[in-house]
Amino acid sequence: MKKLAVVILVLGSVFCFAQTQVITKNLFIRVFDLNGHKINKGKISFVSDSIVQVIHEGEKIDIPVNTIGTIKTKRSAGHNALIGAAVAGGLFAIIGAVSAEPDASFLSYTPEQGAAAGLLLGIPAGSAVGLVTSAFKNSRTFIVNGDYQKWKEFEKAYNGTN
Repeated sequence: MKKLAVVILVLGSVFCFAQTQVITKNLFIRVFDLNGHKINKGKISFVSDSIVQVIHEGEKIDIPVNTIGTIKTKRSAGHNALIGAAVAGGLFAIIGAVSAEPDASFLSYTPEQGAAAGLLLGIPAGSAVGLVTSAFKNSRTFIVNGDYQKWKEFEKAYNGTN
């Protein structure tokens, strides 16, 4: 009964964090140069006719339009997979450790073995779930290539979402 209460408590707290609302004013973008290399990432602070300002790790960075090749909204699929692996791996490890009964006669295991098994099962399962959810996150790609006309399309789309 005690183990069941711990599992319910852990699962209940995970679902509480899932209730936060997404605020579109803090749109996360990844900015790539004209050669396709990522030059910066962060949340948009503001968009003007000639620059986009992003906030990355508390620092405001101005990126001129003529250096921007593409802009991708939201985070990459790898980020979703990593977060899924961390959450599921930790959760399965806790469940494996809590459910251990070292004194049972058949298939007994210690809490350490249960945690290790849970981690080994949770990481690939969480990664798979993260990759599946990345297909539904509605990220967009804006091809700018330093062209101010194409930049206006991004500016219009961004200002229309706020």
